[in-house]
Amino acid sequence: MCGACGRSVVTDPVLGPIRTKRDMLMVAHLVNAVAARLPGAPVLQVSGDTWALTGATGTTLSCHTVEQVWRGLLDCMRGADRSSALAVRLMLELPAATPLADRVLRNGLEAIASRSPEHPLLEGREAPAGASAASDRQAPALVRLDPVEAASRTPLARTN
Repeated sequence: MCGACGRSVVTDPVLGPIRTKRDMLMVAHLVNAVAARLPGAPVLQVSGDTWALTGATGTTLSCHTVEQVWRGLLDCMRGADRSSALAVRLMLELPAATPLADRVLRNGLEAIASRSPEHPLLEGREAPAGASAASDRQAPALVRLDPVEAASRTPLARTN
């Protein structure tokens, strides 16, 4: 319970102990950019101190944590081919990610791995080299893409 406003505060391991509007907007922008042009992808918006995930049919889901955002996104985008496309996009964005974006993207990979542990793009549950030691949970290891295949894929446009 927040002493100043009387609202319940939901802890989010991805955002840390302080949740700012700027961080929430950055999460929404990142999730929308990664899921753009995927069939059935909902739109994420900040709504007060939560996120509103609006699906193609107009249904809206209120999400209090980044993990709930990814799970809601995967629920809207049912199908192995869609989660594979999302996993590829998440992995392509990881090398140049900011610390917040890195945590958000890795949480998305964890959500995909928890739905289908035998996912062909995820090797296991061990943290990749250089992963943050502060995290209790282990991020999925990334599979190395063929250089020719990786060069043919275009990463998402970045905005500062």
